[in-house]
Amino acid sequence: MTKGKASITRVYLHDAKNLLLAANAGVNDMDVLSLLAAFQFIEDPDRVPLSRPVAAISAQLPRDVAIYDGIAEQAFGQCLLTAGAENDIAYGRVESILRALLYVDGRSELACLRLALLAHENHCGEFGVNSLAALANHFRTADHLALPESVLIATLEPLTADEDLQHNAFECIRILTRRSQSP
Repeated sequence: MTKGKASITRVYLHDAKNLLLAANAGVNDMDVLSLLAAFQFIEDPDRVPLSRPVAAISAQLPRDVAIYDGIAEQAFGQCLLTAGAENDIAYGRVESILRALLYVDGRSELACLRLALLAHENHCGEFGVNSLAALANHFRTADHLALPESVLIATLEPLTADEDLQHNAFECIRILTRRSQSP
């Protein structure tokens, strides 16, 4: 982390005022901080069944999948590629929120996939397990996927070589293969 930049985690854990300002900055400025701010009063956003407050907050957030894909990349880079246990906590929180949005309407499907891919590429697969498991559940029930099954399968293939991710990667591929073969 560069000198003079506030840790995203310290802001999340210690400065609610700045978080609220970030959340009110507008949907075009949606980033990790504004996502954390939107869910700051929700203890377990991805707890199933999803609570009314999670549904209400989700309804107010943008639906553009590219926004959440960018947030996933930002969270991984700012939280996991910098040292500190508090950064792991912030990453876990963002991942939990992205899983909740996946359960709500699938808008964070690509973001969850991005987290699993980044975890694999950076040799820390354990940080992609929960996102990949959520994707497997999503693939079972979703009416519409962000990408064609064949593209998702090809994207998930490299994850089968990752000891931490292989179980969920194989499960995702199995589900997607069945989906692609059904009429």
